[in-house]
Amino acid sequence: MSGVTSTVVGLGIAAVLTVLLFGAAFWFIIPIVFVVLLVVLAGPVLRFVAERGAPGTDEPDVPSTREASHEPVEPRHPTEQ
Repeated sequence: MSGVTSTVVGLGIAAVLTVLLFGAAFWFIIPIVFVVLLVVLAGPVLRFVAERGAPGTDEPDVPSTREASHEPVEPRHPTEQ
């Protein structure tokens, strides 16, 4: 092979390896990005679901602090007088 031919073949092999390595890295990075997004978004999503309540109900599962502060406090076991 001449110098030009071997250079072109070498560049071609380098290009193919680059594409293969990028493809492998791409499919390796996608699950990592997915897990990171899942962890980052889990807190706000769970908080939203807890404040919104269960499907089919009008009452939230966990009352917000604003709603809880306006409710009268009743003793759980009233004492007899």
